[in-house]
Amino acid sequence: MPTASATPACPLCEETDLRVVEETEPPYRVLACKSCELAFVHPIPDRATLAAAYDTAYYAPWSRQHAAARRRMWQRRLAHLLCLCPKGGRLLEVGAGDGAFVELTMAVGYQVVATEFSDAGAREIRRRVPNAEVHVGELVDLPLLARSFDAVTAWHCLEHMRDPFAAMREIERLLKPGGVLLLAVPNRHNVPMACLYRCVKGRPYPLFSLSTKEIHLFHFTPRSLRWALRQAGFRVLHLGWDNGMVEPLKRLVDYVAMIPYMVGGRLWTEAMLVWAQTEGVSTEGPAWIP
Repeated sequence: MPTASATPACPLCEETDLRVVEETEPPYRVLACKSCELAFVHPIPDRATLAAAYDTAYYAPWSRQHAAARRRMWQRRLAHLLCLCPKGGRLLEVGAGDGAFVELTMAVGYQVVATEFSDAGAREIRRRVPNAEVHVGELVDLPLLARSFDAVTAWHCLEHMRDPFAAMREIERLLKPGGVLLLAVPNRHNVPMACLYRCVKGRPYPLFSLSTKEIHLFHFTPRSLRWALRQAGFRVLHLGWDNGMVEPLKRLVDYVAMIPYMVGGRLWTEAMLVWAQTEGVSTEGPAWIP
């Protein structure tokens, strides 16, 4: 079991002015940086502990629960991709899950390479898309050629990674000049959803537990996410709402959370969507698609 060091530093900005925001299963706790706003689990669980959580049972409900809403979600994400990268481009899908987006993007003409952390996830992708090229393991360890992709997607996977910042740097290395990254991550400033959870459950919105279905090791705010992307060599074209909730009540709450964003620019939705581009290319960002 990992051992917590006495004085950890923020893995994003290296500041040591941290506060505990959640005490959880020993030796784990969630710390937040007062400088860049990143929250993270300390210590980070080892690879074997995490791999055991992503078994066949983890992926099984995805194809059964809220299937129609999930299809609409993937269509919205495809629309974003089509704005930024023409059909036929070479696409890397990081953390491709059950392969739903792999299947969709291949069907419209993208040349797709998929990655998954676990063998169980890779089997799900190959079951859905038998001819897909799938690599298993952590992104930074995979044998992928530099400057070989026109676009990379990373849908709700960075928060699960043991080192998302190394992954962002690796994505920048893999993208061609002017290549684009589309990613979505949960938003730690999800005020309406956190309030609803407290009202219903009578306790704060949980950030980490090894016993939950979703093991989130890092928790971003708009500020910390922009910071991380700049450090990795990206220019942010758009940072806004990830319209990805599939449960009816959560979708309703997320639409309510959009009001402060539309009126005053406060992003309090459950998750964030980013379009980013490798630095050194002067291009106007495309229009936002909800």
